[in-house]
Amino acid sequence: EAFARRLDLDPEFFLERTKKTPSQLRLLHYPPNDRPMDNDHLGIGAHSDFECFTILHTGGPGLQVMNAADEWVAAPPIEGAFIVNIGDLLEGWTNGRFKATQHRVVNTGKERFSMPLFFAVDYDVVVEPLPQFVSAENPSRYTRIVAGDHLAGFSVHGAKHLRKKIVHGELKINFPIHKENPFKRKAVNEFEADKTAEAAAKSKGTGPFNVERGGRTEGRPLLRRPMGPASGSGPSPSPLRWRAGCRAAAHIRLSPIGGRGRDSADWPDRRTGRAY
Repeated sequence: EAFARRLDLDPEFFLERTKKTPSQLRLLHYPPNDRPMDNDHLGIGAHSDFECFTILHTGGPGLQVMNAADEWVAAPPIEGAFIVNIGDLLEGWTNGRFKATQHRVVNTGKERFSMPLFFAVDYDVVVEPLPQFVSAENPSRYTRIVAGDHLAGFSVHGAKHLRKKIVHGELKINFPIHKENPFKRKAVNEFEADKTAEAAAKSKGTGPFNVERGGRTEGRPLLRRPMGPASGSGPSPSPLRWRAGCRAAAHIRLSPIGGRGRDSADWPDRRTGRAY
Protein backbone atom coordinates (compact mmCIF):
# COMPACT_ATOMS: atom_id res chain seq x y z
CA GLU A 1 0.00 0.00 0.00
CA ALA A 2 2.92 2.36 0.69
CA PHE A 3 4.26 1.82 -2.84
CA ALA A 4 0.78 2.40 -4.30
CA ARG A 5 0.34 5.69 -2.47
CA ARG A 6 3.82 6.91 -3.42
CA LEU A 7 3.02 6.22 -7.08
CA ASP A 8 -0.47 7.79 -6.88
CA LEU A 9 -2.10 4.43 -7.61
CA ASP A 10 -5.26 3.00 -6.14
CA PRO A 11 -4.30 1.85 -2.59
CA GLU A 12 -5.70 -1.57 -3.51
CA PHE A 13 -3.55 -1.90 -6.67
CA PHE A 14 -0.97 -4.27 -5.19
CA LEU A 15 -3.29 -5.88 -2.65
CA GLU A 16 -5.55 -7.08 -5.48
CA ARG A 17 -2.53 -8.76 -7.11
CA THR A 18 -1.17 -10.52 -4.02
CA LYS A 19 -3.80 -13.11 -3.11
CA LYS A 20 -1.62 -16.22 -3.43
CA THR A 21 1.96 -15.24 -4.18
CA PRO A 22 5.10 -17.36 -4.70
CA SER A 23 6.95 -15.15 -2.19
CA GLN A 24 9.91 -16.74 -0.43
CA LEU A 25 11.73 -16.21 2.84
CA ARG A 26 15.28 -17.62 2.79
CA LEU A 27 18.26 -17.94 5.10
CA LEU A 28 21.68 -17.44 3.47
CA HIS A 29 25.04 -18.26 5.06
CA TYR A 30 28.36 -16.91 3.79
CA PRO A 31 31.12 -18.87 5.58
CA PRO A 32 34.43 -17.34 6.69
CA ASN A 33 37.30 -17.77 4.22
CA ASP A 34 40.74 -16.46 3.26
CA ARG A 35 40.01 -15.66 -0.38
CA PRO A 36 40.47 -12.19 -1.93
CA MET A 37 37.80 -9.58 -2.60
CA ASP A 38 37.36 -9.65 -6.38
CA ASN A 39 34.89 -10.75 -9.06
CA ASP A 40 36.18 -14.33 -8.94
CA HIS A 41 35.24 -14.67 -5.27
CA LEU A 42 31.84 -13.06 -4.90
CA GLY A 43 29.33 -14.32 -2.35
CA ILE A 44 26.73 -13.75 -5.05
CA GLY A 45 27.15 -11.97 -8.38
CA ALA A 46 25.45 -8.82 -9.59
CA HIS A 47 21.72 -9.16 -10.20
CA SER A 48 18.32 -7.68 -9.47
CA ASP A 49 15.52 -9.61 -7.80
CA PHE A 50 12.81 -11.02 -10.05
CA GLU A 51 9.89 -10.18 -7.77
CA CYS A 52 8.20 -6.93 -6.72
CA PHE A 53 10.49 -5.96 -3.84
CA THR A 54 12.75 -7.56 -1.23
CA ILE A 55 12.93 -6.92 2.50
CA LEU A 56 16.38 -7.88 3.77
CA HIS A 57 17.83 -8.40 7.22
CA THR A 58 21.60 -8.85 7.16
CA GLY A 59 24.10 -9.57 9.90
CA GLY A 60 27.29 -8.10 8.48
CA PRO A 61 28.91 -6.00 5.74
CA GLY A 62 29.46 -7.20 2.18
CA LEU A 63 26.30 -6.09 0.39
CA GLN A 64 26.80 -3.56 -2.39
CA VAL A 65 24.04 -1.83 -4.34
CA MET A 66 24.17 0.15 -7.56
CA ASN A 67 23.21 3.81 -7.21
CA ALA A 68 21.57 6.10 -9.78
CA ALA A 69 24.98 6.81 -11.32
CA ASP A 70 25.51 3.05 -11.89
CA GLU A 71 28.23 2.91 -9.23
CA TRP A 72 28.67 0.16 -6.65
CA VAL A 73 28.29 1.55 -3.13
CA ALA A 74 28.35 -0.29 0.19
CA ALA A 75 25.05 -0.91 1.98
CA PRO A 76 26.16 -1.75 5.53
CA PRO A 77 23.62 -3.08 8.02
CA ILE A 78 21.99 -0.56 10.37
CA GLU A 79 20.83 -1.85 13.72
CA GLY A 80 17.05 -1.99 13.97
CA ALA A 81 16.53 -1.38 10.25
CA PHE A 82 15.77 -3.48 7.17
CA ILE A 83 17.08 -2.97 3.66
CA VAL A 84 14.36 -2.73 0.98
CA ASN A 85 15.37 -3.44 -2.61
CA ILE A 86 13.15 -2.60 -5.57
CA GLY A 87 12.46 -5.64 -7.77
CA ASP A 88 12.06 -6.05 -11.52
CA LEU A 89 8.27 -5.86 -11.48
CA LEU A 90 8.13 -2.39 -9.95
CA GLU A 91 10.56 -1.12 -12.57
CA GLY A 92 8.37 -2.61 -15.30
CA TRP A 93 5.13 -1.13 -13.97
CA THR A 94 6.65 2.33 -13.47
CA ASN A 95 8.47 2.33 -16.83
CA GLY A 96 11.77 2.93 -15.08
CA ARG A 97 10.69 5.56 -12.56
CA PHE A 98 11.57 3.02 -9.87
CA LYS A 99 14.77 1.18 -10.79
CA ALA A 100 15.29 -2.47 -9.87
CA THR A 101 18.11 -2.50 -7.34
CA GLN A 102 21.18 -4.13 -8.85
CA HIS A 103 23.14 -5.67 -5.98
CA ARG A 104 25.87 -8.17 -5.15
CA VAL A 105 27.74 -9.49 -2.11
CA VAL A 106 31.52 -9.06 -2.12
CA ASN A 107 33.80 -11.31 -0.11
CA THR A 108 34.90 -9.80 3.20
CA GLY A 109 36.37 -13.08 4.48
CA LYS A 110 34.09 -12.93 7.52
CA GLU A 111 31.11 -15.10 8.31
CA ARG A 112 27.84 -13.49 7.30
CA PHE A 113 24.15 -14.36 7.52
CA SER A 114 21.29 -12.70 5.71
CA MET A 115 17.55 -13.29 5.58
CA PRO A 116 15.71 -11.94 2.51
CA LEU A 117 11.95 -11.95 1.94
CA PHE A 118 11.38 -11.94 -1.82
CA PHE A 119 7.88 -10.48 -2.11
CA ALA A 120 6.14 -11.47 -5.32
CA VAL A 121 2.73 -10.87 -6.86
CA ASP A 122 0.42 -13.65 -8.04
CA TYR A 123 1.80 -15.91 -10.76
CA ASP A 124 -0.51 -14.84 -13.60
CA VAL A 125 -0.31 -11.08 -13.02
CA VAL A 126 0.60 -9.20 -16.20
CA VAL A 127 3.26 -6.52 -15.78
CA GLU A 128 3.75 -3.73 -18.32
CA PRO A 129 4.30 0.03 -18.07
CA LEU A 130 1.19 1.71 -16.67
CA PRO A 131 -0.29 4.49 -18.87
CA GLN A 132 0.48 7.25 -16.35
CA PHE A 133 4.22 6.48 -16.64
CA VAL A 134 4.31 6.56 -20.46
CA SER A 135 4.50 9.74 -22.52
CA ALA A 136 6.03 11.13 -25.70
CA GLU A 137 9.06 12.19 -23.67
CA ASN A 138 9.21 8.84 -21.86
CA PRO A 139 7.95 6.10 -24.22
CA SER A 140 7.36 2.58 -23.04
CA ARG A 141 10.70 0.88 -22.35
CA TYR A 142 9.54 -2.62 -21.45
CA THR A 143 7.47 -5.33 -23.08
CA ARG A 144 4.64 -7.18 -21.42
CA ILE A 145 5.70 -9.95 -19.02
CA VAL A 146 3.87 -12.43 -16.82
CA ALA A 147 5.15 -12.16 -13.26
CA GLY A 148 5.36 -15.89 -12.58
CA ASP A 149 6.95 -16.67 -15.94
CA HIS A 150 9.59 -14.02 -15.29
CA LEU A 151 10.46 -15.56 -11.92
CA ALA A 152 10.28 -19.17 -13.10
CA GLY A 153 12.25 -18.59 -16.30
CA PHE A 154 15.23 -17.09 -14.52
CA SER A 155 14.99 -19.64 -11.70
CA VAL A 156 15.24 -22.55 -14.13
CA HIS A 157 18.05 -20.87 -16.05
CA GLY A 158 20.04 -20.85 -12.80
CA ALA A 159 19.14 -24.44 -11.81
CA LYS A 160 21.44 -26.96 -13.50
CA HIS A 161 19.50 -30.05 -12.37
CA LEU A 162 16.30 -28.71 -13.97
CA ARG A 163 18.06 -27.70 -17.19
CA LYS A 164 19.39 -31.25 -17.54
CA LYS A 165 15.90 -32.72 -17.14
CA ILE A 166 14.49 -30.38 -19.79
CA VAL A 167 17.28 -31.13 -22.26
CA HIS A 168 16.88 -34.90 -21.73
CA GLY A 169 13.12 -34.67 -22.30
CA GLU A 170 12.22 -35.58 -18.73
CA LEU A 171 10.45 -32.31 -17.96
CA LYS A 172 8.25 -29.98 -19.95
CA ILE A 173 7.78 -26.32 -19.08
CA ASN A 174 5.11 -23.91 -20.28
CA PHE A 175 7.08 -20.71 -19.78
CA PRO A 176 10.13 -19.27 -21.57
CA ILE A 177 13.67 -19.70 -20.30
CA HIS A 178 15.32 -16.28 -20.07
CA LYS A 179 18.96 -15.63 -20.95
CA GLU A 180 19.31 -11.91 -20.24
CA ASN A 181 17.32 -9.89 -17.73
CA PRO A 182 15.87 -6.77 -19.43
CA PHE A 183 16.26 -4.93 -16.13
CA LYS A 184 20.01 -5.57 -15.85
CA ARG A 185 22.43 -2.63 -15.66
CA LYS A 186 26.22 -2.59 -15.73
CA ALA A 187 28.29 -0.78 -13.12
CA VAL A 188 30.93 1.77 -14.07
CA ASN A 189 33.27 0.89 -11.18
CA GLU A 190 33.98 -2.83 -11.38
CA PHE A 191 37.16 -4.26 -9.87
CA GLU A 192 40.03 -2.90 -11.98
CA ALA A 193 41.70 -6.28 -12.54
CA ASP A 194 38.46 -7.75 -13.85
CA LYS A 195 37.82 -4.87 -16.26
CA THR A 196 41.33 -5.25 -17.68
CA ALA A 197 40.99 -9.02 -18.11
CA GLU A 198 37.56 -8.74 -19.72
CA ALA A 199 38.70 -6.07 -22.17
CA ALA A 200 41.73 -8.16 -23.14
CA ALA A 201 39.67 -11.31 -23.65
CA LYS A 202 37.08 -9.51 -25.77
CA SER A 203 39.70 -7.83 -27.95
CA LYS A 204 41.35 -11.18 -28.69
CA GLY A 205 38.09 -13.07 -29.10
CA THR A 206 39.27 -15.63 -26.56
CA GLY A 207 38.81 -16.51 -22.93
CA PRO A 208 35.71 -17.21 -20.87
CA PHE A 209 33.97 -14.05 -22.08
CA ASN A 210 33.18 -15.53 -25.49
CA VAL A 211 30.81 -18.36 -26.32
CA GLU A 212 30.75 -19.97 -29.74
CA ARG A 213 27.14 -20.66 -30.64
CA GLY A 214 25.61 -21.27 -34.03
CA GLY A 215 28.66 -19.97 -35.93
CA ARG A 216 28.85 -16.66 -34.06
CA THR A 217 30.56 -15.44 -30.94
CA GLU A 218 28.55 -14.00 -28.08
CA GLY A 219 30.45 -11.88 -25.56
CA ARG A 220 29.12 -13.00 -22.21
CA PRO A 221 30.92 -14.79 -19.37
CA LEU A 222 30.69 -18.53 -18.82
CA LEU A 223 32.63 -18.41 -15.57
CA ARG A 224 32.58 -15.46 -13.23
CA ARG A 225 33.65 -17.29 -10.08
CA PRO A 226 34.60 -20.84 -9.10
CA MET A 227 31.69 -23.10 -8.37
CA GLY A 228 31.66 -25.54 -5.47
CA PRO A 229 30.03 -28.96 -5.23
CA ALA A 230 26.28 -29.10 -4.82
CA SER A 231 24.83 -29.39 -1.35
CA GLY A 232 22.19 -32.06 -1.84
CA SER A 233 20.16 -31.92 -5.04
CA GLY A 234 19.97 -28.76 -7.06
CA PRO A 235 22.36 -26.30 -8.64
CA SER A 236 25.95 -25.96 -7.47
CA PRO A 237 26.27 -22.94 -5.17
CA SER A 238 29.20 -20.58 -4.86
CA PRO A 239 31.76 -21.90 -2.34
CA LEU A 240 31.29 -18.62 -0.48
CA ARG A 241 27.57 -19.05 0.04
CA TRP A 242 25.40 -21.83 1.42
CA ARG A 243 21.81 -21.54 0.30
CA ALA A 244 18.81 -22.68 2.36
CA GLY A 245 15.99 -23.53 -0.02
CA CYS A 246 15.71 -23.28 -3.79
CA ARG A 247 14.24 -20.35 -5.71
CA ALA A 248 12.85 -22.82 -8.22
CA ALA A 249 10.76 -24.51 -5.53
CA ALA A 250 7.13 -25.56 -5.94
CA HIS A 251 6.10 -22.48 -7.87
CA ILE A 252 7.44 -23.73 -11.23
CA ARG A 253 4.97 -25.71 -13.31
CA LEU A 254 6.72 -28.77 -14.74
CA SER A 255 5.47 -32.02 -16.30
CA PRO A 256 7.15 -35.08 -17.86
CA ILE A 257 7.30 -35.55 -21.64
CA GLY A 258 9.15 -37.63 -24.16
CA GLY A 259 11.46 -36.30 -26.85
CA ARG A 260 14.75 -34.50 -26.81
CA GLY A 261 13.80 -31.20 -25.16
CA ARG A 262 15.34 -27.79 -25.85
CA ASP A 263 18.62 -27.17 -27.62
CA SER A 264 21.35 -28.01 -25.12
CA ALA A 265 23.50 -25.13 -26.40
CA ASP A 266 21.21 -22.75 -24.49
CA TRP A 267 22.65 -23.80 -21.15
CA PRO A 268 26.46 -24.11 -20.94
CA ASP A 269 27.78 -25.53 -17.68
CA ARG A 270 29.61 -22.74 -15.83
CA ARG A 271 32.44 -24.99 -14.61
CA THR A 272 33.27 -27.01 -17.73
CA GLY A 273 31.78 -25.02 -20.61
CA ARG A 274 29.83 -28.14 -21.68
CA ALA A 275 26.23 -27.60 -22.70
CA TYR A 276 23.29 -29.04 -20.81
